Amino acid sequence: MFTDDKGSSLIMVLIIMGVLTIFGAAFLHYSLTDNLQVINDEKRMQAHYLARSGAEAVADYIINNPQEAAELLGKKSEKHDLGQGFFEVEVKSTTGGILIESTGNVDDFTRTVKLTLHPCSPFDAALFGLDRVSIDNPPDEIIGDICTNSIFDNSISLHHNALDKIKGIIKVGPGPGVEPSNVIDIKHGSLDKIETGNMDRIIDYPVPLFPDFPKLEDKVITSGYILSDGYYNNIEVDKTLVIDIGNAGEERNIRVGNLKVKGNIVLEGEGKLNLYVDHSLDIKGNINEGGRVEALMVYYKGQETKIDGEFYGSIFALSDIRFSGNVIMVGNIISSGNIEVSCTGNSYIKGNIYAPNTTIEFKGNTDIIGAVVAKEIEFGGNGKIEYNNDILFPYLPDEGFDLQNRFRIGVWSD
Repeated sequence: MFTDDKGSSLIMVLIIMGVLTIFGAAFLHYSLTDNLQVINDEKRMQAHYLARSGAEAVADYIINNPQEAAELLGKKSEKHDLGQGFFEVEVKSTTGGILIESTGNVDDFTRTVKLTLHPCSPFDAALFGLDRVSIDNPPDEIIGDICTNSIFDNSISLHHNALDKIKGIIKVGPGPGVEPSNVIDIKHGSLDKIETGNMDRIIDYPVPLFPDFPKLEDKVITSGYILSDGYYNNIEVDKTLVIDIGNAGEERNIRVGNLKVKGNIVLEGEGKLNLYVDHSLDIKGNINEGGRVEALMVYYKGQETKIDGEFYGSIFALSDIRFSGNVIMVGNIISSGNIEVSCTGNSYIKGNIYAPNTTIEFKGNTDIIGAVVAKEIEFGGNGKIEYNNDILFPYLPDEGFDLQNRFRIGVWSD
């Protein structure tokens, strides 16, 4: 009996030891597996951050050197070894921007990240008056910075009721001892309500080079269509004129002595129209309504430009530009003369207004979404100005002009 009990106890001990051994082995396996998983996860995370560091480095270079962006497209970097691993970066062209694709590798664990850069205009402020900014009437709102290169007293003059309407920083020229309180003059008010500061540097906004007009074959309009390049002495649009601008990458060149638009000019195709106007330009209708801004560039060397309608594109005039009535303008407004914005009703301008050698004067009511640059800015109307850099500026260095469009950070993805 004793022997049997002893045998039974031994069996139970062996069973318990077996169970404990199995549990111990399982626990050890789990611990080792879990530890290995933690190590692998750490390596994957390291690979991710290596990839992100590579993308950020390339993005920073392109943002600070936008003129180099075209040279980097389609290029792939060598492997950059950082000790614990390496990364390599490829720069690709994508619809409406640049795609940076970066891959990090740590002990054969790889992670890839993608970063999109969106092109944007070269302007940083809602209002930039190289020499002077005067706001004599309270606007509905100014969203964005107000800047000047000037360091002289009262170069920025503000109505005291305008202070509550400004959602940005007022910056004056740089230099030791330059106090914003001396450069900024508040009529019957105090600077305590607004943030001020100094520019990091003087910004030089060059005067664009006006092109020579091309010599083109004389033509007349025999229907409501223009299908080829040519010179037209007079074009008067009462109803609809369709201009074929060709396929993407193509350009149509039209020169006209006098252009008067009461109806609609429609651009058909994916190319671009360069429209040269010699003597008079009067727009009371619509040009490229709702179309691509980059599809139209108008050059005008007459006495005065009058715009009262819808215009989608860019216009460069040697003389004054005058807006009146109900205007919808999407694009760039460039002038070597003065620009007067005197709009009523629900007038709307989205884009860049650029006159670095002259004066821009705002009267009446209008909403402007974009950036305004001029030698002097006089704001005497109502309306709203909101900084936005979506509309690209149309001039590039190879056209004799060095004001370069830039890039901004877009979307990260895996």
